[in-house]
Amino acid sequence: MRLLFLIAMFAVLPVLRLSQTKHSRISTNQQLIIAIKRNDLGTVRALLNKGANPNTHQECLWTKIPRNKLSTEIRSWKRRTGDHPPSALMIALGIWARDDPQYDKSNGFYASNALIKALIKAGANVNEADIEQGDTPLMFAVRRKDTFVAEMLLSSGAHLNAQDKKGLTALAFAVFDPDYDQSKMVEFLLKRGADPNGASTNQGLPLVLVRGPGSLKCVHLMVNYGADINATDAHGKSVLARIKEDQKGFFPASPDVVDLLCKLGSRE
Repeated sequence: MRLLFLIAMFAVLPVLRLSQTKHSRISTNQQLIIAIKRNDLGTVRALLNKGANPNTHQECLWTKIPRNKLSTEIRSWKRRTGDHPPSALMIALGIWARDDPQYDKSNGFYASNALIKALIKAGANVNEADIEQGDTPLMFAVRRKDTFVAEMLLSSGAHLNAQDKKGLTALAFAVFDPDYDQSKMVEFLLKRGADPNGASTNQGLPLVLVRGPGSLKCVHLMVNYGADINATDAHGKSVLARIKEDQKGFFPASPDVVDLLCKLGSRE
């Protein structure tokens, strides 16, 4: 038995040395990115305590890898982001997780709330936007329908009414959800001070964007918090006119929304 044990140990040693060598070549920041994608809270905390930068970026995973060695997915991602890949916090929130084979898919592409909290506590920039679309961490929290994370971000200084490159705010993302009742998120944002009249240049007012099962609740909430049902957008079109115009699109508003706005006194 002793002889068999020694033979097994000698067989494993080269593998262990190779593993240690590969691991030693990976910087602390690189390890942090990998741990986030694996949703490994213990390792993330240990690396942050060790000095890993909570504001490191995805680029650390490919800077020292020859182009011909990069996976197709990572090459595609690099082309999309140029020299400004997403931050550790955005990675934890699941930015482009479906396109990245390194993510742990078992948690719905998102890191746990505790892991996100650890990054924020360590100093992660809660307002650093995605370079491609201009989406902020708060917008991603809204997309994951998580008021707990949204509260963490806002309590840490996230800008509630920040706009992406299309001029959309977190509230706009909340009201536009064809598949899910987002009225609780909408109410949460409005209570925190979201502007129900914050118009974007291209997409119009939040009232125009209301979609999904909770549409009527969202309209009532925004009106109660000061939304102007007769406001006009940057092109001079009223809320009602814009909604009727959008009825020809892929995700038209519910006819009940049109009826409700008319009852409330909205005019074309």
